[in-house]
Amino acid sequence: TAPSKESGSACEKTRADVNESRKHMVDAAVVRVMKSRKTLSHSDLVRDVIQALHGESY
Repeated sequence: TAPSKESGSACEKTRADVNESRKHMVDAAVVRVMKSRKTLSHSDLVRDVIQALHGESY
């Protein structure tokens, strides 16, 4: 059977949950990078966090 389409409110709830989950993943990646590197420029931090998140697949 074909998957049912989410209602508008269910879709918004799903989006909010996904965004909250992503926010926590980014925050955790920032903490991991800063703990390992101690001092970084902003551009280096952004680069390292993107690399850290790119390796994670959830």
